[in-house]
Amino acid sequence: MVSRKLRGPGRPKHIPTDALRKKVKQHAAVGVRHEDIALVLGISADTLTKYYPKELALGRIELDALVAGKLAKAATSPLMTGPSVTAAIYWTKARMGWREAQETNFDHAMTIKVVGGLPE
Repeated sequence: MVSRKLRGPGRPKHIPTDALRKKVKQHAAVGVRHEDIALVLGISADTLTKYYPKELALGRIELDALVAGKLAKAATSPLMTGPSVTAAIYWTKARMGWREAQETNFDHAMTIKVVGGLPE
């Protein structure tokens, strides 16, 4: 059996830095695929998920929370219209899995209920 030291050089060990952690978090926040983030860093997707699991999760979570917060602020303001509200609604549906569910009650009137979102 050949020891690892005698097998020859392989890829150098990946060393995460604060700058790389910030870059991963920023890319994850805007929805860049893991494979693409890894390509930007010059590492494999497996290496990315091994060394940056926190940044991959927090990037997405923090930006989703920011968008949801802005939507909540817009919903409680007197002027609840505009492209930013439309964009926020799209974001919550596409990225956060929120959806509108239709329910019909017995008098055939339709009501709309938002499913998902922030805990009450």
